[in-house]
Amino acid sequence: MKYNKSFSKLMLIGVVAILISCQIELGEEHPNADFIGSWKLEKWTAKLADGSEIYPYGTAAYGKLIYEESGEMNGILMADNRAKMSTDDVGTRIAEEALTAFNSFFAYAGPYEINRDSSYVIHRVEACINPNWVGREQKRFFSFENGNLILSTPPIAVQGTRSQAVHQTLVWRKVN
Repeated sequence: MKYNKSFSKLMLIGVVAILISCQIELGEEHPNADFIGSWKLEKWTAKLADGSEIYPYGTAAYGKLIYEESGEMNGILMADNRAKMSTDDVGTRIAEEALTAFNSFFAYAGPYEINRDSSYVIHRVEACINPNWVGREQKRFFSFENGNLILSTPPIAVQGTRSQAVHQTLVWRKVN
């Protein structure tokens, strides 16, 4: 049998490609694999100074939190039973309706960094419905319970608690 250099090169390229794909599939798990993916809000509570709890956006608030493998995150929170606006045209909306809409929705996005030793994640806010948060860091303590991601805040004011700082707890269920 005559030796064919072209065929040998093609075979070598094929074997290398197979080995690389196996290494990718069998390689080390991403260090943030437990965070990465989409999460749906299950429950959001705020504990007041007197020990009582409230639901800042209602008991059926909606939330979506996404942590990407690339180190980016984004999250939204929306009150249950939000009032409809009288128009779809944002240029002609009524100020009171816009304020109500603003006060019943929250969102921000940016890179994140996890500190496993101290069980917190830092969200570096690059975009936010509240422009005062842009350029700031938001620290969230985390734990995992029954497959859920539990994030809690340091003392922070929330809807309906303007006069006092409270601890918030958000329970997230992974959806993919």
